Amino acid sequence: MKFSLAAAVFAASVLSATGCRSKTDSKLDSLMPLLDRMCACHDKACGTAVAGDYQAWFQVNANDKSGALDSRQAERFDQIVGAMQACREKAGGPGSMLVDTTP
Repeated sequence: MKFSLAAAVFAASVLSATGCRSKTDSKLDSLMPLLDRMCACHDKACGTAVAGDYQAWFQVNANDKSGALDSRQAERFDQIVGAMQACREKAGGPGSMLVDTTP
């Protein structure tokens, strides 16, 4: 089978246009429903429940050594968690993703 330069250029353009999604990117995508849930919270109890789900997600994914975050992924993670913290604070909870057990 002959592989031409045109085919290589086409493959490279498709990959750059669609992006190569890694397992880590998929894990970050799985945080988006938690962000949506946190931003829909209107009280501290809701924020605490979502923070608990986030901590469960974090424990599962922190133990996965399949690859370190690159700088783009680390920035995206920080943005997602920062947004979750802001939403939790608006719902009356602490501006942290740690589970707050105080009444």
